[in-house]
Amino acid sequence: MKHTVFVLLALLCACTPSVPAAGPPAVSLAGNWQLQMRDDALSREGPVHAVLALVDVQHDAAAPTDGSLVAAGAISLQGGAMARHLPDGTPVQVHRSGSDTITFDLGSPRDEYHVVLSGVLVRDSLTGQWRVMVGRSGGAGGAFLMTRRR
Repeated sequence: MKHTVFVLLALLCACTPSVPAAGPPAVSLAGNWQLQMRDDALSREGPVHAVLALVDVQHDAAAPTDGSLVAAGAISLQGGAMARHLPDGTPVQVHRSGSDTITFDLGSPRDEYHVVLSGVLVRDSLTGQWRVMVGRSGGAGGAFLMTRRR
């Protein structure tokens, strides 16, 4: 009897088509995140601090594809010169870029001023680089650290 069950399981496994993975599994970014951005040009003001509130965007596929929107939300900057351009409630769109990179676009679609962050997610933190974009031109930039708030 054991031999028959083993043979049936082996046949079932052999006949089941394999589905190639579309990429790494989707990771939830929903929740509140603390953001700290550093830049040598902003050193006299110190690092820029902000809080982001994100919700996941639903997809039909198990894993989002490169460039697809994975989360959306809003940002609240805590002082600094950047707050003039990104008032409380400024929209945030989060896209997957490549197999392990996540890109954040902070700014209204109707405005030319955007801050773009690109980094790698490891557990509950992201590290990477940010830059200011005004229209098609790049401006200030530096390193950032974002951690999930508990």
